[in-house]
Amino acid sequence: SKYPEQISGGQQQRTAIARAVLAKPLLILADEPTGNLDEKNTKNVIKMLNKLVEKDQTTIIVATHSEAFAASLKTKVILQKGKLKRNVS
Repeated sequence: SKYPEQISGGQQQRTAIARAVLAKPLLILADEPTGNLDEKNTKNVIKMLNKLVEKDQTTIIVATHSEAFAASLKTKVILQKGKLKRNVS
């Protein structure tokens, strides 16, 4: 019962993620999807997004500084000092 500007950044971020996931898209573009979240919610979002990749064959392109998030991904393309490096786990 609140407007977006009346809720926290983390609540806004979780709401945006939920809306994106409910649409069951083939592709999700996520810029720092866990940037405003606490540790518990970060783990939940990482788990949910990885489940989408495995179960629903969703492609997720993530820009993140979170090493925990990056470590959970099976395929990574890393931009470092202006150069792309591919890493498949």
